[in-house]
Amino acid sequence: SLNDSELDRLNTNSLLTIGDTNTDDVQIWSSINPNNAANTTLISGDQIEGNSSGSTLQAGGILTLDAENGILGLSGTGNQSLAIDAETLAARSRSDASVKITEANNVTIASSNGATSAFNGIEGGNVDFEATNTITISVGIATNGDLLLSAGDDIAGGTNDIDAEGSVTITGDNITIGSITSEGGVNVTATG
Repeated sequence: SLNDSELDRLNTNSLLTIGDTNTDDVQIWSSINPNNAANTTLISGDQIEGNSSGSTLQAGGILTLDAENGILGLSGTGNQSLAIDAETLAARSRSDASVKITEANNVTIASSNGATSAFNGIEGGNVDFEATNTITISVGIATNGDLLLSAGDDIAGGTNDIDAEGSVTITGDNITIGSITSEGGVNVTATG
């Protein structure tokens, strides 16, 4: 286990990778911010989980979360999401388990960096993603279940943004999304 002060002693101008596909759970017990890493990647052979309701995983650059059996925590709606504060995010569950993440500020959904194999955006079974401010989707979100996407401000995308095998629920001030493919129906609420 590593704490925040230990991570701050690691210096890398490119990528800090924690774990691999043989690693059991990657657990976050307190807020961490690897100050000296341009990009941060967490890889787990099981789950990536936040185990404290006050803990936040902070990262500049690209934060890549690559878990076999889901990403979750004790924050967000229903106290089930991993709390993050990242500029750019790529996250997936390789086994299509749930991905539940709450972002503290603005975030751009982008391609992975340093994952076990490259992927784009957010991938998982059921995906719940909340952001306090703006969500920018530069690459897609793909689910094998339902998608709940919520922003306190705007949600902006390009083309081929969302592909869900389940239902899609999107809430934000101003919503601009290129395309949504859903086998379970779509509910979009623009509050701005």
